[in-house]
Amino acid sequence: MSEHIKHLDQIHEIVAGDKCFLKEIFHPDKDDIDIGYSLASAYIHAGGKTLNHFLDQSETYYIISGKGRMHIDDHSFDVKAGSSYYVPPKSHQWLENTGDSKIEFLVIVDPPWRKKGEVILSKD
Repeated sequence: MSEHIKHLDQIHEIVAGDKCFLKEIFHPDKDDIDIGYSLASAYIHAGGKTLNHFLDQSETYYIISGKGRMHIDDHSFDVKAGSSYYVPPKSHQWLENTGDSKIEFLVIVDPPWRKKGEVILSKD
């Protein structure tokens, strides 16, 4: 049962393909759990942004702290701590941090995130 309990301090951080800093909390390919999604914690430093990209899967975001501006296809909107939003599959998206501190968020990818399903559209 201990493999079902994790703390962020114990999870290895990576730089994701879209350039956010990410810790994968649960993923059915890496954990001995039967779930149909993956869950990650991520952040972007003040003044930073993710690269424009899309996934084959849907994503649901929940902003834990900070503020930013989310861009999904032709729509942009402000987000802050307590905001949540849904990104449909294959939607072009990127998040910019417009605050003075890092923006932290949780992301659920359904079905689970897989590298082959992510396409980076910009390099900067």
